[in-house]
Amino acid sequence: MAAPPNGGRNPLRSSLFRGTGVYHVTTVTDGRRPLLRTDQARAIFARCLADCETQGLFSCLAYVLMPDHLHMVIWLPHGHAVADGVRRLKGRFARELNVALGREGRVWQPSYWERTVRDEQALREMADYTHANPVRAGIVERPEDYPASSCGEFAERYVRTFGQPPPPSACSSATRRQCARG
Repeated sequence: MAAPPNGGRNPLRSSLFRGTGVYHVTTVTDGRRPLLRTDQARAIFARCLADCETQGLFSCLAYVLMPDHLHMVIWLPHGHAVADGVRRLKGRFARELNVALGREGRVWQPSYWERTVRDEQALREMADYTHANPVRAGIVERPEDYPASSCGEFAERYVRTFGQPPPPSACSSATRRQCARG
């Protein structure tokens, strides 16, 4: 396999990625209730996401927290499973949100969906799909205008995960400027 044009190691074609390293994950609230639409829910999500990343369960490359569901593109370190990270994120988030809202009961449907992201083009497509979700839902006109999204952080999250700027092929039109800055 040829090295990328910059002569550096391309993490999406490395052993870090081969086969099972990057996933697009979707999970939905119980009964599709819009429990995730508030600033309070966003703040709790940010804390829970940071906790999962700090514990090394996964690194989140892209996310969008919609009123009734969540999309994430995550990279798993060796030896970790998607189920472990998703279970931890959903569990902690549900406990904290229930306490904050003074409620009991399920926040999330028990299941989630995952799809393996196999190369830069698939990463770009999944990040685009994730970031464009609020546009398709008619909530905002541009992905970067949605407050519960990583659209403005994609390049920074990529560098934090892989230690180098994303290749142009991984960057969408919404993230291309930040990718160029690295």
